[in-house]
Amino acid sequence: MIGAGALIAAGAVVLEGTHVPPHTLWAGCPAKQIKELTQGQRDRLAYTYRHYVNYSAVHFARYGRAHIDALTK
Repeated sequence: MIGAGALIAAGAVVLEGTHVPPHTLWAGCPAKQIKELTQGQRDRLAYTYRHYVNYSAVHFARYGRAHIDALTK
């Protein structure tokens, strides 16, 4: 189970049955807890994820879905 506000690093492999506590950072293969996130880090994550959501919307509007469909065939 992945707790609310947990951050899993890109490429990390969280093994089945691993309990990931809320507001922690995990990385590695297999993934291990690196640290608990500070309140400042948690606040920043709550704000910055919006950038990626907005960027994906702009990308989708510009390029459409054809490249996504091609990758999933």
